[in-house]
Amino acid sequence: ESVLVNCTITSGTIQRSVLVDVIADSVCAQDSVIVACGAPSIRAEGALLYNVCKRESVSAGQGEVQAGVCLPPGRFLTLHTRLDRNGREDWETCLTGNALSYAELHQQNASVDPAAAAAMAEGIRNASCPQNDG
Repeated sequence: ESVLVNCTITSGTIQRSVLVDVIADSVCAQDSVIVACGAPSIRAEGALLYNVCKRESVSAGQGEVQAGVCLPPGRFLTLHTRLDRNGREDWETCLTGNALSYAELHQQNASVDPAAAAAMAEGIRNASCPQNDG
């Protein structure tokens, strides 16, 4: 069984997954949680995707975590980690695939207006999928 809430998806297969506010032409998800994401194509197997918005395809394998973050002034980046990692232990470490450590992100994120960041992420998500162009 899967649960989809407020999703706009044209094609794909979704098995034992939860998707909320996802916009994509194609989604192939199995044993995954995908929330507030937008891309032309999303593939996730045993993964967690949150707020990931890209104009290219998104893919996450077993145990992978990706989270999109809005930073001033109008920057958007995706952080990568794994379900088996401990964020406290990784706080000062810039993990492979990330531009910042969690500590650096926390410092840069301090001045972000949450409402403005949410609006920016929604705009990016809505523009990420070709079905929304034009």
